[in-house]
Amino acid sequence: VGPTADGRLKPDVVAMGVNVVVARQFEHGYGVASGTSFSCPLTSGVVALVLQAHPEYTVDQVLEAVRGTASQSGAPDRLLGWGLLDAVAAVDAVLTPLVAPR
Repeated sequence: VGPTADGRLKPDVVAMGVNVVVARQFEHGYGVASGTSFSCPLTSGVVALVLQAHPEYTVDQVLEAVRGTASQSGAPDRLLGWGLLDAVAAVDAVLTPLVAPR
């Protein structure tokens, strides 16, 4: 929970950590598990999907796509940041290309 010492919101976004569908190590197939350690790979997976769909995006544009499509992007707070990730919306986000300064 934020904010940070320099006033930034924390966290940026959140991802599922309860009843997450996971591959089972010692069983064939999938199951569900819970734990905050599942949220980081889900978040990095969404970032990877955005970069795969839009390799031209800058770091700031990827952040804009991920934050701007999360569940509470219109009113971020110090508990959930910009909110729960939405992978499909983040990938489908069409951002205005940044114009390099002259």
